[in-house]
Amino acid sequence: MWREIATSLIVGIVMYGIAVGRLPWLALNRTTIALIGAAALLAVGALDGDQAWHAIDIPTLVILAGMMIINGALEEAGFFRHAAAWIARFARHGRTLLGIMMLVSAVLSAIFLNDTVVFLLTPLVIMVARQTNTSPIPLLLGLALSANIGSSATITGNPQNIVIGNLSGIGFVPFLQALWIPSLLSLIVAWAMLTLLYRNQLHVLHSTPHLTLPPLNAPHALVAIVVLTIALLVGVNPAVAVMIAAGLLLIRRHTPAANLLHPIDGSLLLFFAALFIVTAGFRESATAAWMYAQSATFIDGQLIPFAVSAALLSNLISNVPAVLVLQDVITQFANPTQAWLVLAASSTLAGNSTLLASVANLIVAERAAQHDITLDFVTYLKIGLPVTIASVAIAIWWLT
Repeated sequence: MWREIATSLIVGIVMYGIAVGRLPWLALNRTTIALIGAAALLAVGALDGDQAWHAIDIPTLVILAGMMIINGALEEAGFFRHAAAWIARFARHGRTLLGIMMLVSAVLSAIFLNDTVVFLLTPLVIMVARQTNTSPIPLLLGLALSANIGSSATITGNPQNIVIGNLSGIGFVPFLQALWIPSLLSLIVAWAMLTLLYRNQLHVLHSTPHLTLPPLNAPHALVAIVVLTIALLVGVNPAVAVMIAAGLLLIRRHTPAANLLHPIDGSLLLFFAALFIVTAGFRESATAAWMYAQSATFIDGQLIPFAVSAALLSNLISNVPAVLVLQDVITQFANPTQAWLVLAASSTLAGNSTLLASVANLIVAERAAQHDITLDFVTYLKIGLPVTIASVAIAIWWLT
């Protein structure tokens, strides 16, 4: 009995810490909270060493590490700066600027990890806004919303989709075929809502920004991207495809090896490894069994309650833990593939609801603060919540 209580208490504290990003009176971040939680579960015997090791989803970590290498090579080549310059070059009105920026952000987030895309594009979007005398707030909101929406279309777009791809066995192409249309429709709806809400701040652009850019020098990165795209389209396992592409980028004559590995965020990889252990420990507990029974009764093999549960749980404990917790419910559906796709869409699109619901949102807010621009919780909620409701409804309608 004491072990069940300890397990539930540890998991509860960890999930709270992950959702908020810290714990009171302790100088911890999400990674250290997850690591301490994993260690505590091992200490109380919720899991043994073998169970903890097998709980770690290695293919997910491989894809994350590989995409970090690919994104780092594209940043080094100046790809994202040129993308921002391209956006500015073709915009003549604030609405057009917002629309092109959101489309580019969504496409890039579908191909690469959305967190990396917004990290690199946020300062460039601010630069374009200032040079065109446009309010940066609607552009930053559009960047965050579109990154989440675009990432929902592919297995490689965000961490929770990577997890779902590995757990479900759905290939890259079937995943994309199922979700690109609801993602596109959601993107259009988000743009329309933003242009309506900020119609007085989006005006004719009287000046075209002149961004001083070095030549785009990315032959090796482009080759790797082409190889990755072809491999994914022909059905190669995503983890294998990503590592082949990353391996090609590591073959250099003059760049030090340490520089090539610098983009790998070891802290993030440790976070996910520890999170897998924490979730596995929770799934072994009596509390999890009770929650599963309650959720199974509520969902009852129906996709709409399942989608609503996924969206709410993603906001409560974050989307990756929500996916790991809800995976057991998939077995009650007559069409598990359809259920996996609903889970992917709902858990990702739910990230647009509040400023805290997605790491990408927080990255945009924190990077904006570095440029003395405040993107607060209420400002985000006014547009994020209606966009989430509309986009989740679109995804349910399309997938069912």
